Formats: sequence, structure tokens, C-alpha cells
Amino acid sequence: MRRRVLTVGQAIPRALAGRAPKSRDLYAFYLQLLAERHGRRGMDQIVASDVVAFAAWAQATAVKRSTSAGGASAREHAIAACRRLFDTAIADGYLQYNPAKLVRKPARRESRRTALTDGQVTEVFNVVSDAETGLLTFMLETACRC
Repeated sequence: MRRRVLTVGQAIPRALAGRAPKSRDLYAFYLQLLAERHGRRGMDQIVASDVVAFAAWAQATAVKRSTSAGGASAREHAIAACRRLFDTAIADGYLQYNPAKLVRKPARRESRRTALTDGQVTEVFNVVSDAETGLLTFMLETACRC
């Protein structure tokens, strides 16, 4: 049996309940932004194009840093938060489908992390003191990172 439809604002506490603290904090940030834009609307009134517009807005307003990917992670997190919100409403019997699942997340950029080449490792060992060689050997052989 389908229940009375909640507003976006009413559904948010349900979506956050029982989440791990870091997940809850991340979802809460984006769901609060969603509530500011659509909080009084019924959950059944939100369509995929609303989620697309919200995600694009989150990306456009994301903090720009030298290492950022142009707000792609903000867009991804906004979509994930919307998916969680609608999944919870479905599980609780308020909705039949999740419009946020129709929205594609942005493709992830390739990682800029790379391992040191053998030549680079040799260069590092050539410039450190004998006292530091043991620590470097430990890090190299255990894949330990600082």
C-alpha cells in the first residue's frame, strides 16, 4: 500500500537515518542544498530533469581548487545523495520509482597518481643519507606511503 507522499524536506531525515557518520555528513550537505531548491515539493513531483539541473548547479557552484576536476565530484555526490533519498522513499513505501537512477553520473577522470620508476627510486636512494636508507627500504618493500 502506497503511503501519503512526503515533501523533499520531510524525506531527508529518513534518508539520513542509520547512515555511517561520514556518509551521513556528505549526503546531508547535498540534501540540504536540494531542500533549499525543492524542499516543499512532493517527492513524486521531482523528475529526472530536476536531478540533472540540481547536479549541474552543484557542479557549477563547487569550490574550485588547483587539483579539482571542475566540480565533477560535486555532481557525482549530488546525484548519489538524490539516489539515496529516493531509494529510502521507495523502501518506506512512499514512491514506486527513483528518477535519480535515470541520471548518469559523470565519468571519473583518470588518476594522476603514478608509481616511481626504477630510475626515480635509484635517484632518491642516491641523494639520501645512510641513516635514511633503512626507512626508504622499508617503504619501498612494504609499499608504505606517507
